[in-house]
Amino acid sequence: MKIKKFILILSVLVPVSVFAQPQNFEDFAGVIINIGNNLALLFVTAAFAAFLWGVARTILHADSADEREKGKKTMAYGLVSLFIISALWGIMALSRNTFFNSGSSGMGGGDAGGCSSLDECESEYGLDPNM
Repeated sequence: MKIKKFILILSVLVPVSVFAQPQNFEDFAGVIINIGNNLALLFVTAAFAAFLWGVARTILHADSADEREKGKKTMAYGLVSLFIISALWGIMALSRNTFFNSGSSGMGGGDAGGCSSLDECESEYGLDPNM
């Protein structure tokens, strides 16, 4: 029975992986970073759920000191996990923008809209160089 499920899942996923073949290194790195972004989002959701579970456990078991401590530990683990995951997500976005200069990072990053030269800024923003 497990073999049939495995074959069914494999038959669904193999065509997807064939169509997702990268053509060069930049495409390959983009696929890896997108997978990392999706995994980070999954871990952020799990860490936030752990934090909320700790809050609920602390509130619902306010009469038991032992359960309150367990709830506080769960909240702390959730907050530390959120911080670590956010830092890793930022490092991934920084590396992608540094090495591939590929715009948005998936977390609100991307092009800040700056000028690459003084002439470009003058023409874009209508600045008078004689002012």
